[in-house]
Amino acid sequence: MIKNGFNTMFNLKLKENRNRLKFDIEVGEFQSNINKNKKLIPSISAVYRVKNAESCLELSILSIASICSEIIIIDNNSSDKTLVIAKKIQQNLSSVCEVKIYAYKNNLSIAGDDYKIGLTTESSLANYYTYCFSKATCDYVMKCDAHLIYTPQSLVKIQKKLKEKRRVIIFRGVELYGMKLSYERYIFKNDNSFKYIDGDCYEELVFDYKLSKIEQIRSTILTPCFIHVKRSCYINYIGSDCLVNKLYS
Repeated sequence: MIKNGFNTMFNLKLKENRNRLKFDIEVGEFQSNINKNKKLIPSISAVYRVKNAESCLELSILSIASICSEIIIIDNNSSDKTLVIAKKIQQNLSSVCEVKIYAYKNNLSIAGDDYKIGLTTESSLANYYTYCFSKATCDYVMKCDAHLIYTPQSLVKIQKKLKEKRRVIIFRGVELYGMKLSYERYIFKNDNSFKYIDGDCYEELVFDYKLSKIEQIRSTILTPCFIHVKRSCYINYIGSDCLVNKLYS
């Protein structure tokens, strides 16, 4: 039986010759335990901004749902089955957390070197992000993307940081094809201390305070927390002259 609380980290390593059924039961118990733990700590809203995310949205949300009290999905003009999948997730996870679905109809500028060319209030990524995060109602908000698959041990570590009531939680992931990813403030208190502004190449998250070096260290999870799988779908666009535009269309 898995003990409740934060001092016991359940070991999910698959041992040689372990009974598969027993392992499945242990995984289910682990997820149940993580889900119960969230009642003991500040609540968290996972905010997903999505467009044509049918290939990975469900798997991403399932990997993080057990620690969330609320999942916000904001769809930006998807032309695939993203909304169908979102509604399926909403129904299936009704006993785990509340899933809310919204639509954002503006045509957005694409992040990159040409981001500010023709940038308008309607196409601003900063305004889009501001809208998305305004829908969160929990103590903390978590910036999530449909192409990120979160690891089981990262859920334990995130909950420990939430219990400590850190102002932010900083971590990074592993990109499937090896691109080095940087540490970011993916989780932060849902208060008036943050805002999004338009930078030269994309939206930028800014805070009205600075972290000391000690606080930054204590707020950071050093081991990778997710696997970034977005580029696995590039196979769909082999031979395309406009790979990036295809990917973000």
